[in-house]
Amino acid sequence: MVLLLHLGSFGLKGEFPDGLENCSSMTLLDLSSNSLSGPIPADISRRVPFVTNLDLSFNSFLGEIPEALANCSYLNIVNLQHNKLTGTIPVQLAALSRLAQFKLSGQIPSSLSKFTASDFANQDLCGRPLSNDCTANSSSRTGIIIGSAVGGAVITLIIAAVILFIVLQPSHSS
Repeated sequence: MVLLLHLGSFGLKGEFPDGLENCSSMTLLDLSSNSLSGPIPADISRRVPFVTNLDLSFNSFLGEIPEALANCSYLNIVNLQHNKLTGTIPVQLAALSRLAQFKLSGQIPSSLSKFTASDFANQDLCGRPLSNDCTANSSSRTGIIIGSAVGGAVITLIIAAVILFIVLQPSHSS
């Protein structure tokens, strides 16, 4: 019977490991600091139903955080930081009464307001109860993107103008 599975920094590659559902009594799963990629399985609650501590940090998981994570009713700690996850944190996680700490990125759903800022333990989150304003972060990123695009276009136009000026100069032959 496997209760704790520590495979952090093991050099694992590929997608979320198949076969973990065979460890049906597992309470801790640490797959951090590997080269795992692809989506976090939509059926994660079936694969690790009794997990209390889930650490998938420092990998390259893609896509959204699966809503089914809320069906892992024993979860105390979730660490998904430093992946390539997109979307918002599923509001269904508010139903996890034992959940005490998040290490995620994204906007905190208002339904998770029962937690204090210290429960989230991650600077990449935004929204209440944290002081990070998601709209400010979003608008500043948008400003940086627009500024970079305009700057790149201006530099390209200047280079094109200089090249045209040189090419179209009448040659002074004697």
